[in-house]
Amino acid sequence: MEKVLEISGLTKRYRNNRGIQQVSMDVYKGDIYGFFGPNGAGKTTVMKIITGLCRADQGEIRILGLDVCTQFEQAMRNVGTLIELPDAFEYLSGEQNLRMAARFYPELPKSRVEEVLDWVGLTHCKREKVGHYSLGMKQRLGLAAAILSKPKLVILDEPTNGLDFEGMVEIRDLIVSLARDQQLTFLIASHLIREMEVICNRIGLLYEGKIIRQGLMSDLLQNTDAGPPQSLESFFLQAVQAERGALHA
Repeated sequence: MEKVLEISGLTKRYRNNRGIQQVSMDVYKGDIYGFFGPNGAGKTTVMKIITGLCRADQGEIRILGLDVCTQFEQAMRNVGTLIELPDAFEYLSGEQNLRMAARFYPELPKSRVEEVLDWVGLTHCKREKVGHYSLGMKQRLGLAAAILSKPKLVILDEPTNGLDFEGMVEIRDLIVSLARDQQLTFLIASHLIREMEVICNRIGLLYEGKIIRQGLMSDLLQNTDAGPPQSLESFFLQAVQAERGALHA
């Protein structure tokens, strides 16, 4: 399988002694990789380092074989991001916002904006001002902006945060359909464990700045006693308990 994202030994320490340490992970073409951990575990730090918003103390990141440290611009051409809240001009329409963003990619056909609006289900309200959009519609617009440049890897930080149940299901189904139909690869960070279990085929569990378990969701949740598969929630709690036991051993 083709590796889209390779991270090795990523470490970042802040003055308050929090951060991440020795984070290593691989994301393969077509994956929806869930990066799960409680608030403050270090998920956003990893994503900011990948996208150049933060500098690591040590470690290596490669995107489609390109070193992010030495080949940053080339690597980022393959990446679309939505980190934290979507950013848009609320006095402009959804379509106008995307057309402004499209100016940074002169190689894109003019039809690309219409294409992504259709994919995210915003065609019917593309001329409406973003200030009138619901939170779910803004999230859809942010996702449209993230995939506008035809990236190979899409990085999403808490894409369903603040949405009601219906909005969460809509965004979840949209991500799954984009991965399936457009062959996009996703790295998604969230603290909503049930969302991760439903949407992701591969998972990495982050706890206190370290990845304590990772792999295919189906493999990790399979009960070794040939019983029914366990939930991601119970698996995570067991992994945390084992990690704490190892630290105090």
